[in-house]
Amino acid sequence: MAGLYAGRLYQRARELRTDRLHESGSACRGDEDERRDHAHVGLNDGNNALSGVRRMRSGTNYLRYELYKTATSADRWGAVGAARRSSASADTNAGIYDSTTTQGYSYRAAILPGQITPPAGSYSDTVRIDVAF
Repeated sequence: MAGLYAGRLYQRARELRTDRLHESGSACRGDEDERRDHAHVGLNDGNNALSGVRRMRSGTNYLRYELYKTATSADRWGAVGAARRSSASADTNAGIYDSTTTQGYSYRAAILPGQITPPAGSYSDTVRIDVAF
C-alpha cells in the first residue's frame, strides 16, 4: 500500500495554530512576533507513534506514514536538530522576519510501504508543530 500527499505549511515567527491545519496541508499562522530572527520549525512524531514511526489510528488499527521536508524530499521532518526546518530556508518568503510576512513550507506525506493493508476506516493522527528561536 502506498500513498502520497503534498501540501504547504505556513507560519510567521512565533506560534502556529494547529487548530487551523486543513486537509489541503496548509496551516495559517495566528499571532505576530516582534523578533527579527529566524526560527526553526519542528514536527513531533504524533500521538500514535511507535518506536519513532508515525502512525494514524482508526479504532484499534494503525497505518504507518511519514512527513518529509519538501514535496520531493526523502528527508524526514522531525523535532530535533537537522530534522527541523529553518525559516531561512522556507519555500515562500525565506529570510523575511518582519512579523507580518507569512512564510510557506512545502512538505510531503506518504503512507509507508511494507505494511499489511488495514481495514477501511477514518485514520487520523495529531502532530504538534513547534517554532523555536
